[in-house]
Amino acid sequence: MYASAGRREDVRTVRELMKEKAVTMEPGRSWIELDQTLHTFQASDRTHPRKDEVFAKVRELSIKIKEAGHI
Repeated sequence: MYASAGRREDVRTVRELMKEKAVTMEPGRSWIELDQTLHTFQASDRTHPRKDEVFAKVRELSIKIKEAGHI
């Protein structure tokens, strides 16, 4: 949240605190249904056999969400 708000110093502070406390983050996970099949993948995963279709759908949904005024 701080990074998207441009609050770089706060980002640095939080990351330092996380390191001190040995806090780890799990990769983000996403699910999408294509052709009645549920597909899951993790952030930065480029190994899914239908990744091009998945990312095209994500782009399409992102545009619709923005057009609806949610972002």
